[in-house]
Amino acid sequence: EDVVPKYLIHVACADRIQPIQRFAIAFNRESDKYRVVIDNYNTYEDGTDSFALLKNDIAVGNIPDVIVCGYDFDFDVLDRQGLFRDFYSYMDADGETLNRDVFLPCALRPFENQKGELHGLIAGFNLVSAAADKAVLGGKTSVTAADLLSIAEGLKDGQYLYALRMYEDEKPAEMLLEKLLTLQFDSYIDYKNAACHFDDGDFADLLRLCKTAPVLNLAAMDMEDVSVSTLLKNGDLVFLDLPWFESPSSYLQAKYYDFAESEMVLTGYPTVSGNTCGTVIEPAYRYTITKTSPVAEGAWQFIKRTFGTFEGDRFNGYSGESFSPCRPVLDSVFEKESRRFYSFSEWGWGCSEGSPEDDLDKLWQETLEQCAMSGEIPGHMTAEDEAFLRKLLDSVTSAAHNDTEISAIIKEEASAYFAGAKSVEEVVKLIQSRVSLYVSEVYG
Repeated sequence: EDVVPKYLIHVACADRIQPIQRFAIAFNRESDKYRVVIDNYNTYEDGTDSFALLKNDIAVGNIPDVIVCGYDFDFDVLDRQGLFRDFYSYMDADGETLNRDVFLPCALRPFENQKGELHGLIAGFNLVSAAADKAVLGGKTSVTAADLLSIAEGLKDGQYLYALRMYEDEKPAEMLLEKLLTLQFDSYIDYKNAACHFDDGDFADLLRLCKTAPVLNLAAMDMEDVSVSTLLKNGDLVFLDLPWFESPSSYLQAKYYDFAESEMVLTGYPTVSGNTCGTVIEPAYRYTITKTSPVAEGAWQFIKRTFGTFEGDRFNGYSGESFSPCRPVLDSVFEKESRRFYSFSEWGWGCSEGSPEDDLDKLWQETLEQCAMSGEIPGHMTAEDEAFLRKLLDSVTSAAHNDTEISAIIKEEASAYFAGAKSVEEVVKLIQSRVSLYVSEVYG
């Protein structure tokens, strides 16, 4: 009779389960009304992936209260079924704890649907970007496909615009197109108005760029003999790919080590206007609350608990760190970075960290002396670096995603151009027609 009955919250994990287990244990110990039960779909038994298993359960009516999914999860497929609740309704009723103003705009706006609702709340993210030497860019801080075409045309033999990792039958043109599309889908498709604009001239330039730009295959290189940093310093590579830009240290590694002998400009990837931010956001995890859940309020309480006290009791990303979508956490991260002193090498970085009471000038001097002996490069986040990163996070407006149906259409038609069977004008016209029809049917 001493056992208090609790309402069960079923949380389906369609990706890494370890962080959720930790938060569930903490929540269950604290809540006198709810208990989280984790349903683990992160399995590949019999060749069935997590999304297929979860989708099958939902189809027969076994719908969880919360779904936690990663970047690769095909979220849009379930969202189009009207399965999820709007997080804004909870934020707006929540007062000061976890309202809209607590979150960075880049963690909310890129993930809104056609009605301006937020059906998926991200819990951590990294940025995806690219950087180049200021001298190569001619004063530009962002680029279009036409800008990159111009740069590529001026390269000499043995120089490369991008470096990608490709295997076996993968072709540079198709791989580059796939990468750039994933990072800039929003540049060509207006989901809110069920329209697309592949025929405005920019996409034709993008196809020309992918067909002609020299791309270095990293998989075919012996990276023990030459590093990407060496290629950049020698002028053999123009753009440094930053696919795991997950913390200030990622930025500092690129600035102080990869571009140690030049001035780095973070352009991101080509955009249509050339004036918008070319850096995109890639969520580490995303929460949803299903409309059929009888314990939706408890589900929201659990999700709030995973954001903790904004002091580190939060999601960890791909390699132990990720940007938090919450401003209070970001503030604490930058405060911590002000006390960190790095030593960079081609193998990564090490750092020493002082407490608020330590003599930071002394720690910096010790770092300089250690780097002088080891041959490593010292680095420290300056006030200028912090201001740049804060401005960058406020400037990001697009999220990396891949619409598999649209990608298949584009890949099919573009392959004819890459093979020389059709002109770029013919291919663009076909893509515009086919994707317009698909978008109007699905999103109209």
